[in-house]
Amino acid sequence: MQYIHRYNTLLIKRPYTTKCITCAFIGAVGNCLSQYVERKQKNQSFSGNFDTKQCANMALFGSGYVAPVLHNWYGILERFFPQQGVKSTLLKVSFDQTFFASFMIASFMIGLSALNGESFEKGFSKFKEHYWEAILVNWKIWPLVMVLNFRLVPLQFQVLFVNFVAIFWNAYLSYVTNSN
Repeated sequence: MQYIHRYNTLLIKRPYTTKCITCAFIGAVGNCLSQYVERKQKNQSFSGNFDTKQCANMALFGSGYVAPVLHNWYGILERFFPQQGVKSTLLKVSFDQTFFASFMIASFMIGLSALNGESFEKGFSKFKEHYWEAILVNWKIWPLVMVLNFRLVPLQFQVLFVNFVAIFWNAYLSYVTNSN
């Protein structure tokens, strides 16, 4: 309980910084999970083949891009649909899954490819190749998560809630984006 209180205090004092640090950590954990699964599939040692740069790039992307974007997006949705009812929740989820999910998947694949030193063309090619697969997987996971998020989670904790689910989502996207 003390950790929740401390985290809430940090959210009040420094919401962007707190969410950026959290997203960096979650992004790195998701990437580690992705690399672990990939190494196991190839019968390779995880520790001997760990890509530190790839993990750092996930943390950087989470901190410098994902956290501020999510913070602002949830604030925008709250301003447009401030009611707490079922209709407002479903409208938020609809906008989130129709527009925002597509935007985030594209920016994730292209942006992470750029951070990994690949050309825009290579990142865009990965996006075109994996988009429909990723959006279909997204729609199996995120609509229910977002209903819970928008209906039950206070606004200041919504990025944190999504980050915990995103450990596995980031692992999946990292695997898709970083696979050759």
